[in-house]
Amino acid sequence: MAERFWENLSIILAERNISWIELTRKMFAGEFHYPSELNRLYQKIRHYKMEQRMPQSPWVERIVQVLDLDYEDLFRGNYEKNNSSLYIPTSKCPIGISILTEISLYR
Repeated sequence: MAERFWENLSIILAERNISWIELTRKMFAGEFHYPSELNRLYQKIRHYKMEQRMPQSPWVERIVQVLDLDYEDLFRGNYEKNNSSLYIPTSKCPIGISILTEISLYR
C-alpha cells in the first residue's frame, strides 16, 4: 500500500510540476520559522519515501488538501494517463477500463 501511495504521489507531483520541497512547504505553511525546520520536515518525508513507509495520517490528509485530490487517487493501482486526461487503471480491472474508456470517448 505504501509503495502504491508513493508511486501515485510521485506521478501526481510530476504532472503538476511540483517538487518535493514545494509540497513540504505547502503542507507545513506557517508551521516553521527557520529553514532548518523546513529541511527537517523535508528530510522526514524523503525518508518515508525512500523506505516506502506510510506517512502519518494527518500528513496524508494535508497532502490530499494541498493537492486538491480525492483520497483514493493516492491508493489506486497503477495508472496511465490517456489523451483526455482521465486516469485509466491498467491492472486487473477490465470492466473499469471499458467504462472509463467509454466515458473518455464522449468528452
